[in-house]
Amino acid sequence: MSDLKKKQLNIVTTLCVDQNDNSLNYQLFHLNNRQKRLTYWKCCLTFFGTSIRCNPDANHILYTNDKNRVTFNGIDLKKFLSDIGVEIRYLPFTQFLPPSNLSRYLMLAYYELDALKDLSKNNDDNYSIVLDSDCVWTKPDDRLNQLINSDKLLLFDVYNRTDPFDKGPHNFSRKDMGDLFKEVDKEYLKEDPIWFGGEIIAGSNKNLKIISDGFKSTFDNIIQSSNDPRQFSISRKMLERGMEFLTSFVLNKSEIGWNDANGFIKRIWTLKKINNVSPSDTNLTIWHLIGEKMLGIPLLGKEVLNRDSEFWKIPLDRFNIYLGEYLGVPERKYEIKEPGFFKIFIPKLKSKVKQVIYKLS
Repeated sequence: MSDLKKKQLNIVTTLCVDQNDNSLNYQLFHLNNRQKRLTYWKCCLTFFGTSIRCNPDANHILYTNDKNRVTFNGIDLKKFLSDIGVEIRYLPFTQFLPPSNLSRYLMLAYYELDALKDLSKNNDDNYSIVLDSDCVWTKPDDRLNQLINSDKLLLFDVYNRTDPFDKGPHNFSRKDMGDLFKEVDKEYLKEDPIWFGGEIIAGSNKNLKIISDGFKSTFDNIIQSSNDPRQFSISRKMLERGMEFLTSFVLNKSEIGWNDANGFIKRIWTLKKINNVSPSDTNLTIWHLIGEKMLGIPLLGKEVLNRDSEFWKIPLDRFNIYLGEYLGVPERKYEIKEPGFFKIFIPKLKSKVKQVIYKLS
């Protein structure tokens, strides 16, 4: 961590809530908004707990619009996070809130762009890494810190596709993305842009300000264009899948160089029906645990809350093994029941109906 003493490293995540949230979230569709809120806070708890263990010299920041008290296992989570060194910054969700007729999928994820804009507004010489809250840190990593602490952005080529016609998991190829971006901007030069994952964006605050300004101007142009009936469907395509088309549009045409976060982070699915865990994943610095929000993360969170637990004592060279036993990487030590069919059938059916109605609207 000695290289970071010259310039401050900010490790950042976000938590956005909306009491009237009706957006489509394919993992949390069977939870009410109160349950979703607590799920997000549990993720932040484990995120910061693991990061503080691995990055004790970094500055930890949580951006949130949630000013209300929140408890888990009888403990005030905001006070606990503050006590372990997390700065909580309250920020309203105003800059990148998409209209509901353009986006109904993971709308609250756009709040990350509000946070990024605020984080980089001072245009200082410090460095920041912004991550999704369902990530955990498994170890200190000087190599990763050096990439963050450079003149390039650190981005995630999440699907790592060399074939521009490979449809991938979303049935949307790099060539499809290029065609869409051409519809937004006829002068767009990238024929087969990279799909950059939104779970990690890092770099100097000066560079983050440049791309944040690009995100804002592009977002505003898309919203404005949607007022033209001829452009509405294009605007919806850009925003309806979440923020990653918007951010990829800007990042692919940016003149700032970038390093690939592959080898440091992975989208890891640990569920019985969806599982891409590899034994080598234990060597990664950051796990993005998409399916663990209601499984291993809350269980691990209880250990984070106990300052006398093994979580805070185990040597860092065995920290990844310890975490993996809770989170299923590569195998789960503690048996956790996934939600059963009857618990999720009706909410899932309602969610599917909403999706169809939205698509037809």
